[in-house]
Amino acid sequence: MGNETDRLSLLAIKAKIVDDPLHALSPWNDSIHFCQWQGVMCGRKHQRVIALDLQSSELVGSISPHLGNLSFLREVQLQNNSFGNEIPPEIGQQVPVELGSLSKLETIIIRNNNLTRSISPFANLPSLLILSLANNYFDGNIPDGFGRLKNLQELILGINRSIPVSMSNASQLHYLLLLQNKLTGKVPNLARLQNLQWLCIWDNQLGSGEADDFSFMFSLINATNLQRLEVSMNNFSGKLPEYIGNLSRNLEYLYVDHNQIFGSIPPGIVNLVGLQSLLMQVNQFTSTIPIEIGKVQNLHELILYINSLDPETQFLNMKDYQIT
Repeated sequence: MGNETDRLSLLAIKAKIVDDPLHALSPWNDSIHFCQWQGVMCGRKHQRVIALDLQSSELVGSISPHLGNLSFLREVQLQNNSFGNEIPPEIGQQVPVELGSLSKLETIIIRNNNLTRSISPFANLPSLLILSLANNYFDGNIPDGFGRLKNLQELILGINRSIPVSMSNASQLHYLLLLQNKLTGKVPNLARLQNLQWLCIWDNQLGSGEADDFSFMFSLINATNLQRLEVSMNNFSGKLPEYIGNLSRNLEYLYVDHNQIFGSIPPGIVNLVGLQSLLMQVNQFTSTIPIEIGKVQNLHELILYINSLDPETQFLNMKDYQIT
């Protein structure tokens, strides 16, 4: 019964495709078992669909609600197609008991499509490890339910509005990428994200123009594996806090450019001994560059133009210059 459900669900998914120029779904017929269909992977024991990979197939159409009937599904990769319309609510809701549920689903990658409306159905998938939805047309807030996804390790979104306070509850996150959206407001406390390796929120409208815009950075001090922190092209204002020097010594990339940061560059920044690239251009920094920054041995890119710093040191490439 379960096998037949999977077969019919796949055919229903195919029926929602209106253009298949690469003929990726042409083998999806009864001439061969559905486990041999292109892009379909089944488990050996039960011959149930565990993965669906149709990435970069130039498919045009919508995502069928019958995807929610593939109850053994662990991975969905539909990126780089032209799927439109909204995400079917069946993907994130419990399906009838006789068909199971999508509680096993671990990976969803559907970036670079034309999907719209809410992403809230994904907040109901407790086993999710990777969710990549960037470059679509979703609207609304990031659902609070994402904070309940305790296993989530990579979250890459394209969404509007604000970052919910509950995001910090997704304590297993390694990658949080919310770039090139229309996010506004303050970045919440992220203290529980101690496993975070990459935080990327550049090209949004974050920041309130107040002195405490960077208070969230203090909550990242315990993220000892943090390697990339990218907050460029926002509305962050105020001074860059001195405690930025207490961030992870594994930090390699720090991008704070194209904001409204003023004051001097905090001397403590030289404590970031793993730093390789530091972008601070197009702000309102004043005074001089801390001379000790020349001792950060791995630093090979330091960009500071369009500030009010010492004019002789507004652009330096650390491969060619040594500050003493």
